[in-house]
Amino acid sequence: QYYSKTSGNWTSLSSWQNATGGGVLNLPTSNDQVYITSGHNINLDIDATCAGLTISAPSVAGTSSLSIGNRIFTVNGNVELNEGTSRSSNNIAQINITNGTLNLNGDFIFNTTNALTAVLNVAAAGTAIINFSANTIVTNTDGTINRGKSTISYLNSSNQYVLGGSYYNL
Repeated sequence: QYYSKTSGNWTSLSSWQNATGGGVLNLPTSNDQVYITSGHNINLDIDATCAGLTISAPSVAGTSSLSIGNRIFTVNGNVELNEGTSRSSNNIAQINITNGTLNLNGDFIFNTTNALTAVLNVAAAGTAIINFSANTIVTNTDGTINRGKSTISYLNSSNQYVLGGSYYNL
């Protein structure tokens, strides 16, 4: 398990700590669960894969986020966006994508009671690709997907939940 220690690049060992707060010797791999918390913002500066991703909003005003930018990010399990303990729209957990790709092989879970606190944000001018391969989107009440000019693909051969709203390219 990897926990964010501070804001920074994915490839910076100083961005990460283990469950007990100690330093790490390697970067997260496809076998690791990754947690971004405490208002930390991690920038994906290489293509990367992890077993699961949880982003939790800070307990005070601020944002905890993963910025995918122009990279490819694959999550083999679930992605969870959790609201902060104050449940305020000033406490945000989000994923930002500009022209990159998010491959999700598990569910996308919004754990929030306020749609503004958990956000999948695709830049309006971006051309991101989002590939959902599992049941897709599970909302425990609310969450927001800003679709921009993204391509969203639902790839499971069985039934999938398709989020309502407008799509640029589905």
